[in-house]
Amino acid sequence: MHKKFDVKTFKKSDIILNEQYNFLIPVSKKSNNSVVPDYVLNTKGELLLGYFELENLSDNEEIEALVVNKSNLEALFFVYNYALKQRGIINLYEKLKFLYKAYNFGALREDLLKLNLQININEELKKNLEQLLSDDFKNILINDRVSLKTALKLLTFERADRLILIRLFCSCSFSFSNQLELTEISRELRFREKKSLEKIFNDLNIFDYLAEQKPQEKITKALKQFRYPNFMAMQEKWNEEIKSLSLDKNIKINHTPFFEKREVELKIKFKDINQCKDFLKRALNKKNI
Repeated sequence: MHKKFDVKTFKKSDIILNEQYNFLIPVSKKSNNSVVPDYVLNTKGELLLGYFELENLSDNEEIEALVVNKSNLEALFFVYNYALKQRGIINLYEKLKFLYKAYNFGALREDLLKLNLQININEELKKNLEQLLSDDFKNILINDRVSLKTALKLLTFERADRLILIRLFCSCSFSFSNQLELTEISRELRFREKKSLEKIFNDLNIFDYLAEQKPQEKITKALKQFRYPNFMAMQEKWNEEIKSLSLDKNIKINHTPFFEKREVELKIKFKDINQCKDFLKRALNKKNI
């Protein structure tokens, strides 16, 4: 049977760096999560996979490396799976860089789905990969501060406005749903006010909230109050009224979206069907339940 890899010994002078397989962000070899292999080609054109720091090797010093005898695309997939197994996690920036290289090697969507990258692989993503890998997005994607969906939304903003939102998301951790909400509110404010996001955020002192407790809540509230002043006033009044009822945790009262109608919805959570029946008997005064 043909062997897919073998371990061989080489000298530094035998090998050259190979960038086409490298999509990982270097991590210090001394740190706990440091299992980051180097990828090089020897003078025979073989892909070598191993743990070594070339800059610290003398020309004649010998090293051991794994020889990966596969096609370009197979080798790239091998490197991805190997790195994932060793590190346990690959950040969003690394995944996108991997995809970019895979597409350059002719990968099909069906090939990529087998890797379970946990991202939506489609034509929109493929078209925007190069922009997502730009320096604007690098840190925010490396640190997984935004979802891929949010990153794609950010691409629809003018660059100056996009950088303001990137600065916000880099400075404070928002849930992915909150990111999308703030992105949409920012777009609406940008259109309504005819001002840059930098000017809007400065007028509302948005970045000042970062020094306070629970900045996510305060930033979201400030932007929503400016975008929906009437709704937010009604919401605060509603919250006060619900609080005054001192409801049990299993009881919720909800209003219609944006208070469009006067009707309300009552939700009650029961531990089982018998508790539900007991409640209905008392509430409806019916014995045959």
